[in-house]
Amino acid sequence: MSRSRPNVLEILKLLPRNNCRECRLPTCMAFANQVAQGLRKPGDCPYLDLSVLNLEDLGPSASLAPTEKEEVLLELRERIQHVDLAAVADAVDGRLDDTSLVIRCLGRDFFIDNQSQLRSKCHANFWVLIPLLDYVIHAAEPPSPTVDREPQGNWIKYDELGQGLSGSDYFSKTCESALCRLVDEHPDLFADLLDLFAAEHVDHGFDADLSVVLRPLPKVWLLVCHWKADPPFDSKLSVYFDRVTPSHLSGEATTILVMGIVEMLKRIVTRHTFGTGSSGPGAGSGTGSGTS
Repeated sequence: MSRSRPNVLEILKLLPRNNCRECRLPTCMAFANQVAQGLRKPGDCPYLDLSVLNLEDLGPSASLAPTEKEEVLLELRERIQHVDLAAVADAVDGRLDDTSLVIRCLGRDFFIDNQSQLRSKCHANFWVLIPLLDYVIHAAEPPSPTVDREPQGNWIKYDELGQGLSGSDYFSKTCESALCRLVDEHPDLFADLLDLFAAEHVDHGFDADLSVVLRPLPKVWLLVCHWKADPPFDSKLSVYFDRVTPSHLSGEATTILVMGIVEMLKRIVTRHTFGTGSSGPGAGSGTGSGTS
């Protein structure tokens, strides 16, 4: 009987967690994620004891399960307690408010302190918390002298982020196809909804019918392009990322962030269609760090 697939946290616990980059990835979290998906060999880390955890026969995995998201969130909460928030404020384009770091995420201010407590005026869930914490932790890592961390609008596709073919296929089905359906079914409403996220309508030479730039985090930029159906061709939507995105977010956090945007838009469309509830991004009651 074959053993169950080790999750990201199981692998991460066996790593030094010093982000030495000897595996040529920016963090141990990123390495653990790629090993769990079968995109990197365990032996690529010189400090991973292969006799403790047999990972060699793992195949690709699409994404984190809900329980794994909880574990990753706990890991991020632990790591952020060791981050000098004042030192990373400029790097994340944030500001200090007493002992909290304030970052603009999806059009809302989020307050983070070193006790891993988060406050905001909207309900905070996995889709926001994991990318937000990952973003701050990435900023605390020593910058590579050869890597530019400032976004310039140099766009790449998801598969160029280094998540492998299985990850790219999952992203296409879960995020791009879902967004495409929203645009096709609610074209006028979708354009209005993007404005809620301070979308910038642009023309980047992709000859798209709709082309907007979103900045869900200050240094994480997305370009969303939609082409209307033109028989015999179906409609199409593509999400592009600024080339420096891997310097600010892990691949898993990037996926979760876009999934969160998709889910928020879907929920707002549902509320608008049926005429119930609030229509703002991240709408929900209460403050704090809930994860539902």
